[in-house]
Amino acid sequence: MNPEIYKEMEDFYIISSCIGSNKCIYILFENHYDDFDEDAKPMCRIGFFYPETEEQWGYVGFGNFCHPMTCVLPAPYHTFIAVDEKGQVVTRTGVTSDVDFNIEERIPLIHRTYVNRVREIDGAAFIVGTVGTVFRREGPNNWTCLYGNDVDSLNDEQKNRFLSFYDIGGFDLNDIYACGNNGHLYHYNGEQWRTIDCPTNEDMKALCCAPNGKVYIGGRNGMVIEGREDEWQIIDRPDPYGLIPEDGMLSTNVIDMTWYKDRLYIAAEQGVYEYTEGRIKRSPSINIFYPEEVKLGEPLLNDRIKKFLVQAGADESTVDLWGSLPELPQHGGILCPSHLRCFSTDGELLLLAGDEQVVVYNGDTWQRLY
Repeated sequence: MNPEIYKEMEDFYIISSCIGSNKCIYILFENHYDDFDEDAKPMCRIGFFYPETEEQWGYVGFGNFCHPMTCVLPAPYHTFIAVDEKGQVVTRTGVTSDVDFNIEERIPLIHRTYVNRVREIDGAAFIVGTVGTVFRREGPNNWTCLYGNDVDSLNDEQKNRFLSFYDIGGFDLNDIYACGNNGHLYHYNGEQWRTIDCPTNEDMKALCCAPNGKVYIGGRNGMVIEGREDEWQIIDRPDPYGLIPEDGMLSTNVIDMTWYKDRLYIAAEQGVYEYTEGRIKRSPSINIFYPEEVKLGEPLLNDRIKKFLVQAGADESTVDLWGSLPELPQHGGILCPSHLRCFSTDGELLLLAGDEQVVVYNGDTWQRLY
């Protein structure tokens, strides 16, 4: 990123990022503001990287655009779509740096309904949110409500449980799944929605319809399930102690999931995981500790923690467990971004965004993009 643009983002943090099939990358930034301060002015800046133009980096700013989420539609238009939590929409169609961003009409959400996720399914953009809300974008300024968005339409049980969808995905427009709080899982066949019996009542936060024909859903406390239609199973149970050896269990909240190359990638509060060959493990491709500790010849983080635990009087099993955690590779590497936000992939590259960084993976190595 150009130094001038980088400087403009100093007081902002990353909220979302996505990559299109034309290798165009978008990074969305948001300023730090107090949600409870009526005078606070939320600001969003959209940075964009177009590798085929001379001026590769650029950005635009928008006011009162809160917690935006993004997706990019496939060719031929490569339309970039950003939707904030209140249903405000910003789009951009084209592949050159001189194409303008458009502010479209707001999605007609009912009062106090909020957007939780934006996804591309079979060439169309979808949003899901609170009150069991699902909308599909038909074109510019045109969104169709497919479910929810109507408090009176919810039955008493759903009202009491505050039905909220957190993610959506599909194999095509007639085979769509949506997951939500308290283990809510729904399927849409292009005409009707139906509930599916989910094997957990955990809040399910992320969903991926994979090329292998299965649906993967991740949620709170490391809960991950797989299945399709009416057959589902838990593939990884939470570790009750929250301590994760290299091949141990995912135990913290799942943030996002995506399929890349030949496996499922999972972004969680404790880092990046992979699901392959029937088990979930930490991704060996990206480090979780600081390379500087190796370069400076200082003790690795594990050793320092073990020493601290001994001094604090911890029992031997606890000390040994920290010794089993994966150490940083001796040949450096890249640090996993903190406070992970989302994945995005075009099939060739995998993008991973956190509060302060965006990194990209080509299947062999990670590189820092921002």
